[in-house]
Amino acid sequence: MDLITQYSDIILKKIMMKIQKDKKSKERAELVKLEMAETGAGVRSSRHWKAAANIEFYYNEIQKGFDQIRELDQQTGWSQKLHQDRFKFVEKYKEILDEYMEDSE
Repeated sequence: MDLITQYSDIILKKIMMKIQKDKKSKERAELVKLEMAETGAGVRSSRHWKAAANIEFYYNEIQKGFDQIRELDQQTGWSQKLHQDRFKFVEKYKEILDEYMEDSE
């Protein structure tokens, strides 16, 4: 049995955890950017531009995570094995799974 196939559930869980963490960080950065954009002076602040850069960074990290999930699925076919107990944790990441399934159709 191939190592990647054998440990695909653990790899998938780590990737999904990182995507969830990056989504949360991106949301926080969006809130900061909106807060700073309320005034004209806030838009010129470094805090505003740092938040804008963070949004872009986390967006790219999230996309990278989905690319990794897609690659893992091509190698192991985990999306066809979601009924197995070892993939039970995916229920916790339903939003991420739904987004992946939408994109892969």
